[in-house]
Amino acid sequence: MRIFKIVMFLFVLLFSASYILADGDQQDPLKIKECNFPENMNCFKNKDIADAEEINANFQALYNLVQELTKKISEQRIECKTIVTTGTQAFCPDGYIVTGCAAGMNRPASASNDNYCQSVDGTDWTQARCCKITQ
Repeated sequence: MRIFKIVMFLFVLLFSASYILADGDQQDPLKIKECNFPENMNCFKNKDIADAEEINANFQALYNLVQELTKKISEQRIECKTIVTTGTQAFCPDGYIVTGCAAGMNRPASASNDNYCQSVDGTDWTQARCCKITQ
């Protein structure tokens, strides 16, 4: 579950970055061409003859986007904390999400939502592993 949440976060980051980094109309930054490409890319249709410069411009636009995203992702860090409490609940600090749970006395524990871990009654301690992505 922890890896799934991190992968989903990165997917959202990459997906939103494609809109943030696209060169488009200043009045409508999400404006795209008929073929769903950003304004800085050339659109080709079946049976069109493509010019090498237009094709290379598309590759250059993709390359530039990959470079910008790589730079942004490399600036991101995952910061984690382990929270251990007595009792049946362990809450993550604000801004963190649960990536794992554990409990004492060989009892089960699970994430009740993105904010805390819950274990069964009779547990002497509950642990939450909490992480966030920072810059």
